[in-house]
Amino acid sequence: MDIVQSQYPKLFEEYALRDAEIALEWLVQIDKFRDLWDLFNLSPTIGAIAVAKIRQVVGLDDFAFFGIEYTEGSRKRSEAQFVSGIRNNLSLIANCFHGGRNEAFVHGVFEAKDNKSWQDWDLNGAYTTGMALFGMIDWEAPIHTDKLADLIVLDTFCVSHVKFSFPQKTRFPSLAVDMGPEGLIYPLEGEAYVTGYELCVAIEQGAELQILAGLRFEIEQNTNRRPLVDFIQAVNKGRSEHKTPSESSKSPMELLFKECGNSGYGKIAQGIARYKTTSGNHSKKTFDSRTGENAELEESQISNPVFAAMITGLLRAVVSEILANLPQSIAVLSVTTDGWLSDASEREVISATKGPICSLFRELRGFVSTDGSAQITEFKNTAKTILICKTRGAFTIEPGGEKPKNVILAKAGHRLETPCTSDLETGREFARIFGARTAETKLYRKDFISLREQWATASDLIDRTKLAKLSLEYDWKRRPAHPNENFGLLRFNTRPWNNIDEFRNFRHAFNDWREAGNVCATTYDLSRFYEWKRKGSGKRAPSDHSLFESVVVHNWASGQKGFSTRVRGSSKGYSKAEITTVLSRMGVSHVTVKKLEKLASNPEGRQVCSEDMTNNDLWLAAHILLVLGDEALKTCISKYHECSFSIHKKAINLLEINTLNPFEGTSPKSCIWGRSVREETSEGAF
Repeated sequence: MDIVQSQYPKLFEEYALRDAEIALEWLVQIDKFRDLWDLFNLSPTIGAIAVAKIRQVVGLDDFAFFGIEYTEGSRKRSEAQFVSGIRNNLSLIANCFHGGRNEAFVHGVFEAKDNKSWQDWDLNGAYTTGMALFGMIDWEAPIHTDKLADLIVLDTFCVSHVKFSFPQKTRFPSLAVDMGPEGLIYPLEGEAYVTGYELCVAIEQGAELQILAGLRFEIEQNTNRRPLVDFIQAVNKGRSEHKTPSESSKSPMELLFKECGNSGYGKIAQGIARYKTTSGNHSKKTFDSRTGENAELEESQISNPVFAAMITGLLRAVVSEILANLPQSIAVLSVTTDGWLSDASEREVISATKGPICSLFRELRGFVSTDGSAQITEFKNTAKTILICKTRGAFTIEPGGEKPKNVILAKAGHRLETPCTSDLETGREFARIFGARTAETKLYRKDFISLREQWATASDLIDRTKLAKLSLEYDWKRRPAHPNENFGLLRFNTRPWNNIDEFRNFRHAFNDWREAGNVCATTYDLSRFYEWKRKGSGKRAPSDHSLFESVVVHNWASGQKGFSTRVRGSSKGYSKAEITTVLSRMGVSHVTVKKLEKLASNPEGRQVCSEDMTNNDLWLAAHILLVLGDEALKTCISKYHECSFSIHKKAINLLEINTLNPFEGTSPKSCIWGRSVREETSEGAF
């Protein structure tokens, strides 16, 4: 703008005046908003407006309601403290405060089957509805208990440290372990800090629970007052009065009311994370414009750890209960805080919301809705084919369903250098980039300049674009299962980790794998990563063999059960030279006699789990079946029965084409992702 000012002063003057007019017009609107809400002062931020309105509706009981004690004659938050019932149990309560449930249950391109579509569902007014939970709580008399029955009473407020174990076949465990910067992980067993609502869902799923520490707060007797309901109703009333007919765009005033509601929750949770004692540094720094230094974010005037824990715990429990109640036949792609992607019909979604936690949320929704409706779910978007990369990375590839114009587009913080003509084309371009990516692929990210830089340089709030490495690799919050390829691109379903150590080992190994210059774009990449991980940590070059190939080579070289090897002085079995020849014909190259001799000294057999077998692995297994029989495969594959049918089917195909190489006479093809890939079937997807 310096150039415009010097070379085009008249144009710059018009721009500057118009800029001021817009700011003044918005300030007038904010003043009308203040008057509408009957607030005395014009607050400097939306968060401050929310706090002012909340304190107004709570009234003279605001300190008591939020469990805060101020020193006599003071209203400064820095001179206040939580009441003893909270203060003496602060770490246990704060440890139960987490974010939303965010997971990708699949990875890759998935088409909806059987004339279905992928449907995007949300909870209505999630955080603001959760704020309606609270009446006047007896803060001074919390109950300490290790009895499960005391902690699952839904009209009280309970937090706990629990040891848990879910049945092995549980699809979506509901108790989260906080892994700090790596997010919430939902394993089958472990220890977690959770609310009573989450315990209720876990019980319904058949989990075994041992309470290590528990705390319960109760509503004061002879009062049914819920002070925050008035605030939420004011928010929802304003949103409905300023709602636009278009679903794709909202008016500035509707967005202002919405942001006030969400900011109300944000102020309740402000500064609470710094009291957590679980893994990771949970404190948050903020820039103090008075001193020009960064300082730890302190609590707001309405911060309360019990409120923060219970609101977020309720939302995780509601979503987890819905996931648990969906039929096993329903394919679920992802969950993001208060929404989920699946192929469930409206009838199936409604049926899944009949549990006790959803019923509680429905009751709260009835308290705060402006029309008396207790509807808790909202149908948002649909798609026929979708790419799921990771948490918050999802793109419509082919529209379809009831709302084909509502494209699913979650870009995980990235943006394209050149905007596309539509959201659908944007999603497809992201998919192309994702499929053709390398370890050096970069995309643009757009971030606002920091408050510190604004303060130091007297700058406006502007965004800056920078190139950053593409970050759409799977985040390993769950364990990949049954990998295959679709459109030449890796895809897999997932299952929960058995425990946190499993997650940590794989996640850290995958981070090292990426830093070593790799991406996981095909089944072969995934299998090479497994073999790379098996050999230990470090920035080594990736293996030439997949995990299953390495298992076969090792077991044959060391003469494991089912593998025919020739010993000295005998003419029976395969010699090492013959083994290398047979393996080469099967497609396993780079195996030498010297390597086999080295492996022969290790007497321990190796196995790969059936759910880690790729389609190429199944073809190799079919070769092994024809040459050596079932016994060799049982030695190599744990849970062999789960994949034996597919292997036998492929063996029949091999006999029909009369060759030991299913790809003989074919050549790689070029797919839409720009990769050179072999033709693969799509077995294993749901």
